[in-house]
Amino acid sequence: MKAELRRIHSPDAPDGLGNWRPRLPRDFALLLEAEIGPKGGDGAEVFSVRVVGTDWFGARPPGRGFRWGRGILVLDEWDLDAAEQAIRDLCDRFEGDTWAEVAARLAGFMDWEFEGYRP
Repeated sequence: MKAELRRIHSPDAPDGLGNWRPRLPRDFALLLEAEIGPKGGDGAEVFSVRVVGTDWFGARPPGRGFRWGRGILVLDEWDLDAAEQAIRDLCDRFEGDTWAEVAARLAGFMDWEFEGYRP
């Protein structure tokens, strides 16, 4: 089983991702929510990632000398197509016997809405 990107959107872009432009193309941060599900199957779950430009880090140095990186996708500059392709590439990277296995692997890079869920 593999994953498939169904849709991306952002609560930070109320007019739609196609209309969103950062003030500076290399200094930005935008939360993307990717709806991803089993390839060829039904349904999708939400995986979130903060997309940032390379200058965003320089303008915001870590106060304690370190910064965690999970849940962050770094782009040279804002490019919606590049962000979408990076998520598609990540979806193509993993296979598993079950959707839960594939989703857990994706969750190593993005925040998964069901991460840590126990029935």
